[in-house]
Amino acid sequence: MSDISDSKKCPGCNTPTERSCAPNLCQPCYICSVKKRIVYQFCWSCLQEWKGPSPKSDCCSNKDCMIRGALLSGNIDTPGSSVKGCPRFRVCPGCNALLTHTNNGCRNIHCPACGRSMCYRCLADPSCKNCTIQDNSSTLKRLGQS
Repeated sequence: MSDISDSKKCPGCNTPTERSCAPNLCQPCYICSVKKRIVYQFCWSCLQEWKGPSPKSDCCSNKDCMIRGALLSGNIDTPGSSVKGCPRFRVCPGCNALLTHTNNGCRNIHCPACGRSMCYRCLADPSCKNCTIQDNSSTLKRLGQS
């Protein structure tokens, strides 16, 4: 799934920046480049400093880049969905499999990898009542990104 927006905020300083010619490489951030005294670029997908060859590669060499990219890919906006406002992708709290919701039916899902049942909104027990939507920040922290 690709993000077609024209700009993202630099993870180092929150300044809006644009994608470069390479699909996931952003233009150098001037503020961070001056501050760090290097040419600072980041990955459009995982929002971490670009690692690896550029612009030879479509993907940076950061660990878990593709998983982080999926977890940061935005929220479900299907009208009437029981999971509207939830992240498009989740990580199963039981086995760390990448999950998504069909946007149809109730908010409860079963992980096809481990069989765990959970509420897609809060990632807790499916019998939860009046739960609130949890973002993916705790999962991203576990992967090493705040």
